[in-house]
Amino acid sequence: MRNETSESPTRQVGSGVRQVAACSTRTCLSLLLVALTAGGCGDKAAGGGQTGAGGVTNTGASRSGGAGGSGGATATGGSGGESAKGGSPGGGTATGGSGGGASGGAAGTGGAAPASGGSIGVPGGPGGGSSGNDGGTDAPVSARRTAVIFLIDGLSPDAARTAAAAGATNLKMVIDNGVTVETAHSTSPAARTTLPNGSLPWGNATSGNIAVHTGTHVYEAGPSGLDDIFQSAKAAGMKTVFSGGDRNYMGLNTADFAYAASVADAIVVTQAINHIKNDKVRVLRLHLQRIRDDWSGPADKTNAMSAYVKHIVASDALLGQLIAALKAEGVWDDTLLIVTADHGMGQSSDSGHPASTRSSWDIFMGFYGAGVKKGAKIPYAELPDVGVTAAKFLGLTLKGHTGAGITLAQKGPTGTVLSNIYEGAPAEIAHPRYVDQYLKMNSFPGTGDMYAAYRAAMLTLIK
Repeated sequence: MRNETSESPTRQVGSGVRQVAACSTRTCLSLLLVALTAGGCGDKAAGGGQTGAGGVTNTGASRSGGAGGSGGATATGGSGGESAKGGSPGGGTATGGSGGGASGGAAGTGGAAPASGGSIGVPGGPGGGSSGNDGGTDAPVSARRTAVIFLIDGLSPDAARTAAAAGATNLKMVIDNGVTVETAHSTSPAARTTLPNGSLPWGNATSGNIAVHTGTHVYEAGPSGLDDIFQSAKAAGMKTVFSGGDRNYMGLNTADFAYAASVADAIVVTQAINHIKNDKVRVLRLHLQRIRDDWSGPADKTNAMSAYVKHIVASDALLGQLIAALKAEGVWDDTLLIVTADHGMGQSSDSGHPASTRSSWDIFMGFYGAGVKKGAKIPYAELPDVGVTAAKFLGLTLKGHTGAGITLAQKGPTGTVLSNIYEGAPAEIAHPRYVDQYLKMNSFPGTGDMYAAYRAAMLTLIK
């Protein structure tokens, strides 16, 4: 079924949202209404235009404790009626950022052999640790240190390896000269992260998108009550960008420069590159969505001639453009690159990822960069590990849930810092494997596409 309804884009600056183009009808919705719209977290597009790179506008704002910056930016979202199958039409927002800020934070030194039962820190940088934000001693972090979290929607291990063998040279670089995870799980792949009261604190994003920012397995509050890597980086004076290729990511708006619109993958990458060049961003989170347009069923993943694998190869070329920009900026040698996905894929032809299907939980995860082992594997990881591992690399400390009235047994981050990706560290570290524990309960097949059962299990497992 095709849905070609179009909307005019919106621009978001700080906490305010205003229209930048007139609508012919009342169908132009605010960010709040979009957050409540049903549909997949990037479901398969059914047609329509793909436009909408944003412009840059200085705001000259500054944060207390730091010098006023040159930056702040706004950008309009996609203009055209590309709509998600079962979801919502095109359009989008981009959040303006404020300049200035305090100097960068501190990080743990690493690289020394650990004490018995301990783990090794990042060589020459932030200390490791086996859970949460633990590990390491304080030392300054290079101003060039950069973390890139690059998500290709629904990317599974077999599809990534098929693409690497079919010409995806950057994925091959990560696999052959970095660290890959033998068993990597998403958090709940349910299309909506809905709380018992019916609220969607982070909008229409799947839980995996939130996990890689917060380092947590559950999300009991929105940005005002749950810390994430963008808020932490901004407090340390680092510029950040989130560039997402679907309007369902509008709720992920805490970066200095945040884009969420149903646009071509090339626009997603170009937006990030512009902020590398113009704003010296040091935390980059990209989400390439259009791979879902070429899904026709699980057989695609291992067929090098399928449109699906060819699309991954094309996405890989865009990753190459991002890497070239980081090299031109002189920060590539101080960069940690993480390539992963927010969920796996289901077993049907409809480009879904229901929580009741086991393959929806299985994702590719690879690491490459400063101090990372070459051509190695680690046994296990979960998406919340991405958030705390990237934060640790940058010398940041995520706070987890900070909102008043939240009664979790563990309010801080629940992901595990993957210190075992670094040179000199053992392959195995202590890991609670919360998602794996949940899957072994084997209750997920009866949950349909609901987040609630996963959340209830996590509240029981995480003590």
